[in-house]
Amino acid sequence: MPPEIRAALLLWLSALVAIEAGAGLVPWQPVVRTVGVVAAAYLVVKMALGRNWARVALAVVFAGIATPLVTAESMRWLADASGFVAVLFAASVIAHLAAVVAALVYMFRPAANRYFRDARRPARAARGGAVPADRRQPVPELR
Repeated sequence: MPPEIRAALLLWLSALVAIEAGAGLVPWQPVVRTVGVVAAAYLVVKMALGRNWARVALAVVFAGIATPLVTAESMRWLADASGFVAVLFAASVIAHLAAVVAALVYMFRPAANRYFRDARRPARAARGGAVPADRRQPVPELR
Protein backbone atom coordinates (compact mmCIF):
# COMPACT_ATOMS: atom_id res chain seq x y z
CA MET A 1 0.00 0.00 0.00
CA PRO A 2 1.56 3.32 -1.01
CA PRO A 3 1.94 6.10 1.57
CA GLU A 4 -0.76 8.15 -0.17
CA ILE A 5 -3.35 5.42 0.41
CA ARG A 6 -2.21 4.92 3.99
CA ALA A 7 -2.59 8.68 4.53
CA ALA A 8 -6.05 8.67 2.92
CA LEU A 9 -7.07 5.73 5.12
CA LEU A 10 -5.95 7.51 8.29
CA LEU A 11 -7.52 10.80 7.21
CA TRP A 12 -10.88 9.17 6.45
CA LEU A 13 -10.84 7.41 9.82
CA SER A 14 -9.90 10.70 11.48
CA ALA A 15 -12.78 12.43 9.70
CA LEU A 16 -15.21 9.79 10.99
CA VAL A 17 -13.90 10.11 14.54
CA ALA A 18 -14.05 13.91 14.41
CA ILE A 19 -17.61 14.07 13.18
CA GLU A 20 -18.76 11.39 15.62
CA ALA A 21 -17.08 13.20 18.51
CA GLY A 22 -18.88 16.39 17.55
CA ALA A 23 -22.16 14.61 16.93
CA GLY A 24 -22.03 13.22 20.44
CA LEU A 25 -22.33 16.79 21.71
CA VAL A 26 -25.68 17.45 20.02
CA PRO A 27 -28.92 15.50 19.72
CA TRP A 28 -28.95 14.04 16.19
CA GLN A 29 -30.46 10.94 14.69
CA PRO A 30 -28.22 8.21 16.15
CA VAL A 31 -29.42 5.40 13.86
CA VAL A 32 -28.77 7.36 10.66
CA ARG A 33 -25.38 8.48 12.00
CA THR A 34 -24.39 4.94 12.92
CA VAL A 35 -25.40 3.52 9.54
CA GLY A 36 -23.49 6.29 7.78
CA VAL A 37 -20.34 5.77 9.84
CA VAL A 38 -20.42 2.00 9.35
CA ALA A 39 -20.93 2.39 5.59
CA ALA A 40 -18.12 4.92 5.35
CA ALA A 41 -15.77 2.72 7.40
CA TYR A 42 -16.56 -0.24 5.13
CA LEU A 43 -15.78 1.84 2.04
CA VAL A 44 -12.57 3.17 3.60
CA VAL A 45 -11.34 -0.38 4.25
CA LYS A 46 -12.27 -1.49 0.73
CA MET A 47 -10.54 1.58 -0.71
CA ALA A 48 -7.38 0.73 1.24
CA LEU A 49 -7.52 -2.80 -0.20
CA GLY A 50 -7.40 -1.38 -3.72
CA ARG A 51 -11.07 -1.33 -4.72
CA ASN A 52 -11.53 1.62 -7.06
CA TRP A 53 -15.33 1.48 -6.77
CA ALA A 54 -14.95 2.21 -3.04
CA ARG A 55 -12.70 5.18 -3.79
CA VAL A 56 -15.29 6.58 -6.20
CA ALA A 57 -18.14 5.93 -3.73
CA LEU A 58 -16.24 7.72 -0.95
CA ALA A 59 -15.56 10.68 -3.22
CA VAL A 60 -19.11 10.97 -4.56
CA VAL A 61 -21.35 9.86 -1.69
CA PHE A 62 -19.43 10.87 1.40
CA ALA A 63 -17.21 13.74 0.22
CA GLY A 64 -19.58 15.10 -2.41
CA ILE A 65 -23.00 14.63 -0.79
CA ALA A 66 -22.85 13.65 2.90
CA THR A 67 -20.11 16.02 4.05
CA PRO A 68 -21.75 19.15 2.59
CA LEU A 69 -25.13 18.11 4.05
CA VAL A 70 -23.67 17.43 7.49
CA THR A 71 -21.75 20.70 7.36
CA ALA A 72 -24.85 22.68 6.37
CA GLU A 73 -26.89 21.06 9.14
CA SER A 74 -24.06 21.77 11.59
CA MET A 75 -23.96 25.44 10.61
CA ARG A 76 -27.72 25.70 11.21
CA TRP A 77 -27.31 24.20 14.67
CA LEU A 78 -24.29 26.42 15.43
CA ALA A 79 -26.24 29.56 14.49
CA ASP A 80 -28.47 28.99 17.53
CA ALA A 81 -25.83 27.56 19.87
CA SER A 82 -23.46 29.30 22.23
CA GLY A 83 -20.90 28.42 24.83
CA PHE A 84 -18.13 25.87 25.04
CA VAL A 85 -20.13 23.02 23.48
CA ALA A 86 -20.64 25.10 20.35
CA VAL A 87 -16.90 25.77 20.12
CA LEU A 88 -16.10 22.06 20.49
CA PHE A 89 -18.71 21.14 17.92
CA ALA A 90 -17.40 23.73 15.45
CA ALA A 91 -13.87 22.41 15.94
CA SER A 92 -15.03 18.86 15.19
CA VAL A 93 -16.77 20.00 11.99
CA ILE A 94 -13.67 21.90 10.85
CA ALA A 95 -11.46 18.89 11.63
CA HIS A 96 -13.85 16.66 9.70
CA LEU A 97 -13.83 18.95 6.66
CA ALA A 98 -10.05 19.28 6.66
CA ALA A 99 -9.58 15.51 6.92
CA VAL A 100 -12.06 14.80 4.10
CA VAL A 101 -10.43 17.33 1.76
CA ALA A 102 -6.95 16.01 2.51
CA ALA A 103 -8.12 12.39 2.07
CA LEU A 104 -9.57 13.28 -1.33
CA VAL A 105 -6.28 14.81 -2.41
CA TYR A 106 -4.33 11.73 -1.33
CA MET A 107 -6.83 9.29 -2.87
CA PHE A 108 -6.33 10.78 -6.33
CA ARG A 109 -2.58 11.42 -6.40
CA PRO A 110 -0.61 9.67 -9.18
CA ALA A 111 0.80 6.97 -6.86
CA ALA A 112 -2.73 6.23 -5.62
CA ASN A 113 -4.00 6.02 -9.20
CA ARG A 114 -1.25 3.49 -10.00
CA TYR A 115 -2.18 1.49 -6.89
CA PHE A 116 -5.80 1.17 -7.98
CA ARG A 117 -4.84 0.43 -11.58
CA ASP A 118 -2.39 -2.30 -10.50
CA ALA A 119 -4.91 -3.78 -8.05
CA ARG A 120 -7.33 -4.24 -10.95
CA ARG A 121 -4.91 -6.10 -13.23
CA PRO A 122 -4.62 -9.45 -11.42
CA ALA A 123 -8.38 -9.64 -10.96
CA ARG A 124 -8.98 -8.85 -14.62
CA ALA A 125 -6.45 -11.45 -15.77
CA ALA A 126 -8.03 -14.07 -13.47
CA ARG A 127 -11.40 -13.46 -15.12
CA GLY A 128 -9.90 -13.96 -18.57
CA GLY A 129 -9.56 -10.27 -19.34
CA ALA A 130 -6.71 -8.52 -21.06
CA VAL A 131 -3.23 -9.10 -19.68
CA PRO A 132 -0.86 -6.11 -19.76
CA ALA A 133 1.68 -6.19 -22.60
CA ASP A 134 4.64 -6.38 -20.23
CA ARG A 135 3.25 -9.58 -18.64
CA ARG A 136 2.30 -11.46 -21.79
CA GLN A 137 4.11 -14.67 -22.63
CA PRO A 138 5.43 -14.97 -26.18
CA VAL A 139 3.47 -17.39 -28.34
CA PRO A 140 5.62 -19.98 -30.13
CA GLU A 141 5.39 -19.87 -33.90
CA LEU A 142 3.30 -22.51 -35.61
CA ARG A 143 4.85 -24.36 -38.60
